[in-house]
Amino acid sequence: MSTFSFLPAGIGAIRLLSSMAIFAFASFIAVDSFMVEGSIADLVQVRVIWILGASLLLWSTWTRIALRHATAIGMVICVWTGSGVVLLTEITGGASSPYWTMVMLTFFTVALILPMKAWQAAVSFGSVAVFYYAWMMGHDATGSSSAWVSSNAGIWLAALVSVGAVAFLDQLRMRDTQQRQHLEMLNQQLRAEITERERVQKVALRTQQLDAVGQL
Repeated sequence: MSTFSFLPAGIGAIRLLSSMAIFAFASFIAVDSFMVEGSIADLVQVRVIWILGASLLLWSTWTRIALRHATAIGMVICVWTGSGVVLLTEITGGASSPYWTMVMLTFFTVALILPMKAWQAAVSFGSVAVFYYAWMMGHDATGSSSAWVSSNAGIWLAALVSVGAVAFLDQLRMRDTQQRQHLEMLNQQLRAEITERERVQKVALRTQQLDAVGQL
């Protein structure tokens, strides 16, 4: 039994997020030569490592672990993808790199696809945002003050909006579940009433048959 209780999520959502991460890290290699001057070896190395990690997470969805910890795996995918984009951002110009907007896209994508609670979203998105801040500051990749303020504020705003979206979607899912349960209860009551009515009709018919026999 897991120490933490995670909201169950569809395995399909986890596989979709993993596949999208693999595709994103692989496909954008085509623009690496335009992002940096000189060798793109560091970019390729980061991409290969993060593709392998996303592939491992995708493989894990076919194990028993995914059935018990699906949302936890989805959260790991979010943090893994976001941290990889942060490294690409630092390599391609720091806060002035257009890659930092991909962190925001990661938040929005996860918020729409992965069923989870608001606190789980806050942990996932907040971890990436903190990692972005710490990594950029630690590697002197903040660049100009305007670029740094824009990128850092954009990521935190995206995290906040995404957490709000997750909370809203979670409420919709809870309301839908409650309505489904209420509908199922009504269906059960209707089936019970139909069964009782059929029983009463059979008894009445049997009584009529006995009366007819008695008259004869």
